[in-house]
Amino acid sequence: MLCNLELTDLRDDGTVLIRQGKGGKDRIVPVSRQVRIRINRYLRQERGEHESQALFLCGYAGHVRAMNRLSLRQLIERLCDKAGVPHMTSRSFWRGMVTEMDANAVSRKVIQQLMGHSRMKMVDTYSKLSVHDAIEAHRKGSPLSAKR
Repeated sequence: MLCNLELTDLRDDGTVLIRQGKGGKDRIVPVSRQVRIRINRYLRQERGEHESQALFLCGYAGHVRAMNRLSLRQLIERLCDKAGVPHMTSRSFWRGMVTEMDANAVSRKVIQQLMGHSRMKMVDTYSKLSVHDAIEAHRKGSPLSAKR
């Protein structure tokens, strides 16, 4: 999804057009103000002028091209190395986003739509309840914990 974004997919209303996402369907998703600020900074300070309509570019040995899955994976690996954390995949970020939205009580129907899942079962597949979240939910919801 990230690799397929083009400059024209950024919309003035604070959303992004995802073309041919899951199931070959287009969808519009909101983008936070903080992300929009960072994208605009990237466009001004790093991307520069280039004939490609791809939003994200990468370069190797002076050759600039549209970011693809391989270059995204390599970027994530370099950032993980720099941060001193185990290597992750782009899917790890996807799973993390679903899990965070779920933990923050975002409607599962909204999560399904934002992620482009055709079935609610996919939300369940990607959302992983942390031990802390399970303990907290148990503390709040258990009949034995309820204050009377």
